[in-house]
Amino acid sequence: MRYSVVSLPARRVNLDRYFADEGKNLFAVCDGVSAGGEFSYMFVDWLVESIKEYALRLPDTVKNTEAYLHNFIETVDRDLPKRIEDLYGGRVSPHAMGVGSTLAMVRFMDSHWVAASSGDSTIYLARNGNLNQVSY
Repeated sequence: MRYSVVSLPARRVNLDRYFADEGKNLFAVCDGVSAGGEFSYMFVDWLVESIKEYALRLPDTVKNTEAYLHNFIETVDRDLPKRIEDLYGGRVSPHAMGVGSTLAMVRFMDSHWVAASSGDSTIYLARNGNLNQVSY
């Protein structure tokens, strides 16, 4: 399997991060929001570490993987205020801090693939010389 991650070099602040676990066939891209300054860097790094932890417990079936990836996104969204509080040392709204990230994840299993995304990061499938957008 071949995969690639593309990041635009023209950005002054680049908070793009990716995670690839070839053993589990799980691939993720995060595009952090830079308005939160140093907290944006900490948040997007925490998000990738969270993906790594979740990857350790991925289920073996396509149906369970779909639910698991969507649950991961909901869990991150739920835990975000607490994580910002931990990073900042006080109770601060993530939206007020300007902290956030898009997330696009794909897992390949046998002849199936499961995708989950939040935000405007896009997932494409390249096959037989064609490039098709599969998330919107």
